Amino acid sequence: MRAICALLLVLLGTPKGEFLPPDLIKPGMRGFGLTVFRGGKVDTFKVEALGVLKNWAPKMDLILVRLSGGPDGVLRKAGVIAGMSGSPVFLEGKLVGAVAYGWTFSKEPICGVTPIGAMLEVARKPSDVSNALPDDKGLAPIATPLSLSGFSPSLVPEMRDALEGFGMLPVAGGVKGNCEVDSLRPGSALGVQLARGDVNATAIGTLTWIQGDTVLAFGHPMFSSGNTALPMTGAYIYDVLPSVYRSFKIGAATGPTGVILQDRLPAIAGVMGREPDMLPVAVEVGGKEFWFEVVRHPSIGPSLVLYGLASVVAAAEKSSGESTVQLEGILFLRSTEPDTLKVHDLFSGLSAPLQAARSIGRLLSVV
Repeated sequence: MRAICALLLVLLGTPKGEFLPPDLIKPGMRGFGLTVFRGGKVDTFKVEALGVLKNWAPKMDLILVRLSGGPDGVLRKAGVIAGMSGSPVFLEGKLVGAVAYGWTFSKEPICGVTPIGAMLEVARKPSDVSNALPDDKGLAPIATPLSLSGFSPSLVPEMRDALEGFGMLPVAGGVKGNCEVDSLRPGSALGVQLARGDVNATAIGTLTWIQGDTVLAFGHPMFSSGNTALPMTGAYIYDVLPSVYRSFKIGAATGPTGVILQDRLPAIAGVMGREPDMLPVAVEVGGKEFWFEVVRHPSIGPSLVLYGLASVVAAAEKSSGESTVQLEGILFLRSTEPDTLKVHDLFSGLSAPLQAARSIGRLLSVV
C-alpha cells in the first residue's frame, strides 16, 4: 500500500504540458521513438502518425503510427519487433504514448500506440482501469519475448504452447548479471523476471516513462492481474532477429531494479528500489542440489515450478527413456494449520520425471 501511495504522489506532480493527447494528433505528424536494438544503448527510430482509433477500448483511444529507421534500417527489415512494447513515441517534441500493438505477417511496420494519459491512469486510479483486451480482428499486443535459460530444450515447445495465451514468445536467452548498461531511462530495455536461479525466465519489453522512483512500461498488460508484485530488472539486448512471422529481440536480464505493482490494460507500473517476495524451490536429485525461485502468481507460478523441476531432473539424470522417480517433498504453507504439507509418491514409465513435476504443479495451483 505504501508503494502504491508513492506512485500516486509522484504522478500528481506530473506537468501535463510534456504530453500530447490523442485529440491533438493529426495524420502526417512526424516524430521519433526510443528503444534498445543492441546492447544497453537507447537508440532512436522515426515515427509518422497515421491517425487515431477512437474508443478502441472502453474510454481509451489507440494511436496508429508507421515506424522506420533504427540502426542499419533495422525496422525496414524486421518490421515491428517483439520487445519494443513500451518504446516511448514523441510527436512535436511531446510524449504521446508507447508502442504496444501490432499484427503478425504485416508487410509494413505499422503499430498501435497506447496513449500516455491512459498509462498514467494505471497508477492514478488502478481500481477504475479496465483489464479487458478488445477483440480487434488481429490487432493484438506485440508479443513479449520471454528469455529462457536452464530449462530443458525438450520442454520449450510445451512451454511455448502454455505461454502463448499470455502473449509471450519463449526464446533462448541467459542472464547477464550486473553488466554495464545505460541507467534506466525512457527507451531502456526492461525485464520482468518470472523465475531466477538454476532456471531463469524474464519477459523483455521497454520502459516508457520514469519520474522519481515510478516507472511505466510495455503499453499493454502482461497477465492483466491488476494489483501484483513482479520482479523488475534491467535487460541487455544481444540483437534483433528479423522474421517474416514475428521479429524479436534476443535479450537477458541484468540486475534487479524494483517491483511491478500494477498490471493492467494500458501498461504495467512499478517502483524502483524494492524487491517482491518470491516462491523458493529447493531440489535434490541423485545427490545434486538445485535452487530457483518463481513469482507468486496463481496462473504462471505453478507452471514455472513444473517446468523448472522437470528441467533440473533432466539435468541431473536423464530426459528420456524408462525411469522411476520417487518423490519426497515438503511444502511450507502460510497462515494455515498445519503449516507444512508432506508429499510422497512414486512414478514410473517413459515420462516419469515430467509426471512427478506435474503432480507438484497441480498441488501448487490449489494450495
